[in-house]
Amino acid sequence: MLKQRIQNATIHQDNSIRDAMERMMLNGLRSVFVVDETHCLVGILTDGDIRGGILKNVNIDLSVRVLMNSNPMVLTERKSPEEVHRIMMKTSYMILPLVNEQNQVVDFYHLKEISEQIFPSFSHGQTGLSKSSVKGGRILVIGGAGYIGSILSRELLRNGYAVRVFDSLLYGKNSISEIMTDPRFEFIRGDVRNVESLMGAIKDVNAVVHLGEIVGDPACSLDDNFTIDVNFLATKTIADICSIYRIPRLIFVSSCSVYGIGEGVLTEESPVNPVSLYAKCKIESEKVILSQAKDACHPTILRLSTVFGASPRPRFDLVVNLLTAKAILEKEISIFGGDQWRPFIGVSDVARAILGVLEAETESVRAQIFNVGDESLNYRIVQIGEILKEIYPQINVNIREDMEDKRNYRVSFKKIKDVLEFTCKTDLRQGIGEIAKMIEEKGISDYQNRIFSNHRMLAG
Repeated sequence: MLKQRIQNATIHQDNSIRDAMERMMLNGLRSVFVVDETHCLVGILTDGDIRGGILKNVNIDLSVRVLMNSNPMVLTERKSPEEVHRIMMKTSYMILPLVNEQNQVVDFYHLKEISEQIFPSFSHGQTGLSKSSVKGGRILVIGGAGYIGSILSRELLRNGYAVRVFDSLLYGKNSISEIMTDPRFEFIRGDVRNVESLMGAIKDVNAVVHLGEIVGDPACSLDDNFTIDVNFLATKTIADICSIYRIPRLIFVSSCSVYGIGEGVLTEESPVNPVSLYAKCKIESEKVILSQAKDACHPTILRLSTVFGASPRPRFDLVVNLLTAKAILEKEISIFGGDQWRPFIGVSDVARAILGVLEAETESVRAQIFNVGDESLNYRIVQIGEILKEIYPQINVNIREDMEDKRNYRVSFKKIKDVLEFTCKTDLRQGIGEIAKMIEEKGISDYQNRIFSNHRMLAG
């Protein structure tokens, strides 16, 4: 039995990445041990390594040696499950081989299996809170100090939930400072790339909302490896941990940018056509998240429209927010291209949509993808300029033919309206008014300050 288990988890170093993908589908471990002719371990390849390679356009017909970790951590003697668990938590390893003196794999440990041995209640969905209902429970918001997360945290508190925020505070803590004293609010500072920190945050919650990624094409283009680590590999880890803990609900906030350049009105069934690393990471993350649907965890994917509006963590690197700031502070705006379609949504409506999923019947949202927005908020970019000109007649609107961002997609929101009865409450003019009020009340004069831009904050 053990011999067969090891064989199912092993592949020769001359085999292709494609072969490794097929082996992982059969063994269910999302990993393979790579060996040479003498069956000695030469590396480990995980599905995260493969998807990371795909995001970098690596040919999957190449040898597994191209992507494998050639210096993996191994155990040379048996240890107690508790000790193995501690090692895996410290090193962020999901699988750990036990090798003999010839460096041949004689057994291995998998984090999910080890966790269930140490904490048998995990396999029965008992982690300290009743899982019969998400409503009124404790919600973990990963990235809860961000542009959307800080709004969502307040919305959840207003609706009777306990909120745990997990955030690295890359953009500061001012956005959540006023709710820190709420007895139902808990804050954990941590990095989504740290397995131990994530497990501590995810334990004893009724649902996880994952917002903790690098957001936007410019910010993601700064460092491909960092983006893949945070926006894909960390998301995969979150999905795995939610499966280990049998978290009933996992909401992954994706983006309509996965459609890239599309024809017609696009539904959740339309082909995706990503034109950026940001969008590619979203697509691969969606696949990983949805693969957990076979377990006790019930995932939902929300593809957001382009967000606008005021937030405790202001952003002026979003098209509506940016153009509004320019109109108010500079009396002049530039529209690049203009004919391209985009769907838009107010940030407060995003929070309402997430709340709606949390409170929906499980079967209506389990393993489902929803475009999040409203038919009335599909606009051509040039129309944003026209609306701003109506509100601020004194501004100059410059239309420029050159454009770096060629995304063009008009999106259908029929599914979320039919299933969740969701429609947006904030229209574009209201959102512009909110932004103008925020600029005035906060005395913002330098909208180009790095604190208002994901790209500039990461660029340093």
